[in-house]
Amino acid sequence: MKTVRGGAWIAALVLALALPAAAQAPSPGGASHLVDETTLMLTPGERVTVRLGPGGRLTLVSVVAEDGAHASPPKPGAVRPPGAGNPLVETPAGTVSFLAGPLGDGAILKVENGASKAFDYQAVLLLAGAEAAPVREPTGVCTVLPLLPSWETWPRRRVTAILLSHFTPRDTNQVVCQETPKPRAAPRPVRATPVNNQGTKPWRSTPRPATS
Repeated sequence: MKTVRGGAWIAALVLALALPAAAQAPSPGGASHLVDETTLMLTPGERVTVRLGPGGRLTLVSVVAEDGAHASPPKPGAVRPPGAGNPLVETPAGTVSFLAGPLGDGAILKVENGASKAFDYQAVLLLAGAEAAPVREPTGVCTVLPLLPSWETWPRRRVTAILLSHFTPRDTNQVVCQETPKPRAAPRPVRATPVNNQGTKPWRSTPRPATS
């Protein structure tokens, strides 16, 4: 083994440490992540910023921890000073950010649209239940207008995460609110008709009235 001495050793050490760091691309931290190229799993207490692409594909920009209370609408009179940018949307231009948090006994979702077009999307709540696995509950949401924030609330829900998908840009600013899907009714049990060994309904005799 060849020994490197003096300044050459220091240079070699710096180079060795720098190469792995340069090879690794920075990755966003946090529990929120892309389930696939079109679906985002959002965890409350994390601000997630994405870029919307063709076909509803998402590019993850950042995941940072943030107080879920910031998802609530601002109090009246709380505005940014002049020259501080868009007073309503903090997300960078061309991106969309999501932040979920608690609201009373339920949950709230804030969507900030920094893009130039409105878009529709779909949401599924993951609720804490008695079982280990969360309960999936599809829910209705409304169109998000460009350069504006939007809020969705769900009372009486213990939301552990939200699945966001099916992002579709709109050419108009018409707001469309989806209805919450109704749970399917359980099918009624079908009462089977007894059959005999020949596969036909059993023949029943009718008693004749007694004669004197």
